Amino acid sequence: MLPRVSPARPQRRAPARPEKGAHMARRRPVWQGLVPQPDPGFVRKLKLFDPDLSVEFDRWLGKFCIYQTGRISGRTLAMVIQGGENSSGFRYPDERDLLHLKAVDMHNEHVRRKMIDDYEYNVHQDQEYDKRKAREEIRDATFDDKYQIKRAYRQMMNDGKASPHTRQVMPRPRGKVFK
Repeated sequence: MLPRVSPARPQRRAPARPEKGAHMARRRPVWQGLVPQPDPGFVRKLKLFDPDLSVEFDRWLGKFCIYQTGRISGRTLAMVIQGGENSSGFRYPDERDLLHLKAVDMHNEHVRRKMIDDYEYNVHQDQEYDKRKAREEIRDATFDDKYQIKRAYRQMMNDGKASPHTRQVMPRPRGKVFK
């Protein structure tokens, strides 16, 4: 049942929250207490890897996030650090996250070469798939008509059991023959 609202008194709206996305504006922060701080050793290693990276705890997600600061794009989210499937999703950042960041670093020559190789492999697979599909389409289109195609070919080439009009022998006329 809907609550009764008197028309004389307008309803009060909740104050607007900072814009974090439409789905997050309706929720309260997950983390209400003190904000956990990442390990200083991890932060030092992160800064050695890339000085533009920073790690902060996000109260809305309840997880640590790694941000990258760019000159053009500003501050962008690079990675969200989550726990395992059996845990609540919260964990402190550690060496695994650094290894993951190094694995997806586009300035690394090994990663760039691997992406080019994967691209070439995918292009090759797509070309093979297109060739195979074209062969199957031709085969499927002509499969039922193979006898008709053979007959038409024989008739055109004057070969085989087909009876082309040019090779037909006229039967002898019976009765009176006029020369």
